[in-house]
Amino acid sequence: MRDVDLYSVGQEPEELQRAIIDLRNDFDSHIHDGTSSKLFETIQAQTFAAQTISIRKTSYTSSVAGLWAGMVDGDIRFSLGSSTNYLKWDGSSLSIVGNISGSTITGGTFQTASSGQRIVIDNSNTIKFYSGLENLVGTISGGSTTDTIDLQISGGSQAWLQLDGNDINLLNSGTSLNNSGTYGIGVSLVPGEDIASLDPVRIGYDTSILFTKINQDVATSSFQFARDSGRVLNVKYIAQSFVLQKNETISTIDLKFQASGNDPGGRQPAINIGIQSDSSGSPDGTYLFSSGYVQPNYAQSYPGPDPIIQTFTMSSPTEITANTTYWIVMTVKDDDNNGIWEYLSGATDGNLYYNIVYNGNGTVYPDGVMKYKSTSVDSWTDGGVSRDLYFVIKVQEVPGRVYKALATTQSYIDRYLGLAGDSATYSSGDYITKIYNSGIVLTSGLTIGSTYFVSDIGTLATSQGTIKKQVGVALSTASLLVVDR
Repeated sequence: MRDVDLYSVGQEPEELQRAIIDLRNDFDSHIHDGTSSKLFETIQAQTFAAQTISIRKTSYTSSVAGLWAGMVDGDIRFSLGSSTNYLKWDGSSLSIVGNISGSTITGGTFQTASSGQRIVIDNSNTIKFYSGLENLVGTISGGSTTDTIDLQISGGSQAWLQLDGNDINLLNSGTSLNNSGTYGIGVSLVPGEDIASLDPVRIGYDTSILFTKINQDVATSSFQFARDSGRVLNVKYIAQSFVLQKNETISTIDLKFQASGNDPGGRQPAINIGIQSDSSGSPDGTYLFSSGYVQPNYAQSYPGPDPIIQTFTMSSPTEITANTTYWIVMTVKDDDNNGIWEYLSGATDGNLYYNIVYNGNGTVYPDGVMKYKSTSVDSWTDGGVSRDLYFVIKVQEVPGRVYKALATTQSYIDRYLGLAGDSATYSSGDYITKIYNSGIVLTSGLTIGSTYFVSDIGTLATSQGTIKKQVGVALSTASLLVVDR
């Protein structure tokens, strides 16, 4: 209702005049929508069946600027504002569209949608970005102890880009860019060997280059193998289990043994060395690859020479899987079990055999055991916890992995990348996360004013190696100006 009550106005001219003036003032003090023949707009506060309250709006979905509150399908709903700026409660969620004025808004979690593609701000001081597949694909957060911003952009479950304080890390490729240097991008910097901080490094390229991955060279005893004793075949199979920390292709296997006994025919039985998978703690009986039968290169006079290292080269080797048990299996060639040495020489001397070298003073190789048996149908016998064969495994260089850059060969220097920014252990699965090839690197133990080169063993040195490669100049005992010359 209006403030002017027309029914209480008297009929005297003065009263009518005052009433008209009051009516005009009342008119000027209200809002007019011009939709009803310019009648005075009323501010309506209406109730419908005691379930709704409205100001200008006639329903919850009305786009007219105003207020509506009431029941819809048993739910309380509320709408305040216009079609472009509003505050709404739909019975389950609150929607706010428009500018919000205020100094502080607090709460547990704010998100643009309840699921699917959305942005989430929570009380961990982090903004999170989710894809339509519900995967967390990026975060922005403030440093917890420093005045920095941490940014991470991901692809699936793998982080691709990370801004961590001052450094930009390309984590999927193992590369890091920071303010101490300039680096190549997109190379998978996985170490092919142990790398120390500031070691000169190169990219792998040649599978004919071999690296020793297991060097179990402790030897105190020997074990008789392939012995004839009046046509009775003694131990014919010997095996040693092992584990490698990365997928590798084995190129050669070294064993150490000697021939004992007189071979009148001047011949020795051929030996086959190869790799078999594990089956319930023993070799599974099938070679993945092997050397094929070869005769050891020994003098034939009795007694045989002292044990020597015999290298067996694998024929058509395939890559084996990291952190998986495999077996080196050695067997000797004979003729239908008629006797190994007799088949070759006609002798039946039981003193003809090989001595295989092993360690008998306690386990020295923690990831494997030695076993043996006489025939293919026998069960394997455990050589004992104190026995490990003498064995050396060499693997092929893997193109794309990172190795020490030795100054011994021009091809190594031609593939020089820079100085390793941190240490990476081959067996741990570390990445090389930084490589310096320019800028200033902080370290220790430098000689002021000295020029540093790549050494023949793949370290920094103040004297050049076989191939000259300068990598830096010491500005102080703790700072190296990195150069590439």
